[in-house]
Amino acid sequence: MENNNGRGIFYGVIGVATLVVAIIGATFAYFSVTAGGNTGKAAASSVSLSGTLEWTDTAQQIGSKLIPATKAIMLQSYGLSGDKHCKGKSAAGGEVFYDLCSTYDFSIKNTAEVDQTVYFTLASVTNTFGHETTEGNLTFCLYKKDAVTEGSELGDCKKVAAAGASVNNFSSDIITAGGTNEYVLVLYINELGNQDQTLQDSGKTFTGTMTVSTANGEAKVTGSVVGLS
Repeated sequence: MENNNGRGIFYGVIGVATLVVAIIGATFAYFSVTAGGNTGKAAASSVSLSGTLEWTDTAQQIGSKLIPATKAIMLQSYGLSGDKHCKGKSAAGGEVFYDLCSTYDFSIKNTAEVDQTVYFTLASVTNTFGHETTEGNLTFCLYKKDAVTEGSELGDCKKVAAAGASVNNFSSDIITAGGTNEYVLVLYINELGNQDQTLQDSGKTFTGTMTVSTANGEAKVTGSVVGLS
């Protein structure tokens, strides 16, 4: 009886030892699988820059009877409503209303997933303003649609270029990701005071094309570190 009991105890110990080995083996196997990582967990994606800008013409007024005016007078006329918008009379008198500015309204939507700096260029298709070697005084200014006032110009007001030429990257602005900005291009004949402007600015025509780009040769989309609070 004693021998039988002894064998029983011995077999029991062997059984426990075997169980421990089995547990250790299972633990190592599980660890090796975990160390391999999960498929696809290391990944990266970028913002979408394709089809970045969308252009929409919102309104256009052709100034077919422009007369010279100072910038201040032009802005006052722009602020008038209804059929008086961009209109004025000759200081010589009379009852006829003339155009003091011609406007071109458009909007740009940034369809990219990142804020974009945009640059504006005005190309002259036709331009007969000027006389021989003297350029005319047709001037353009770019504004945000809701901020056409003195000092709110997007860049300096400039004279239009000769036909076939352009004023490149004369202004810039930032359009937020997915945002839309509304703009107005205002053209007017800059008055030179007591100088005779007949040869340069009488009976002339201009047509042009506005273009907007996200690049000016220096623009780039790159990261910068800012302070975090």
